[in-house]
Amino acid sequence: MSAPPPVPPRNLVAMLQVTDMARSLAFYSRLGFELRNTHVPDGTDNDGAPVWAWLEGRAADADEGQ
Repeated sequence: MSAPPPVPPRNLVAMLQVTDMARSLAFYSRLGFELRNTHVPDGTDNDGAPVWAWLEGRAADADEGQ
């Protein structure tokens, strides 16, 4: 019995480590990416700023994390 054929990936998402989330989101917005989701952890002292974001572009997606 042979192994089933491999399933090709439908998309690939880059995970980008950033030091300034607001600045990074503004930069990628100017490149045409749209903000789709964010995560703000409970009980932190980061003034409600997200520590993770999902950006969607026409040809690529990106995740950002601090």
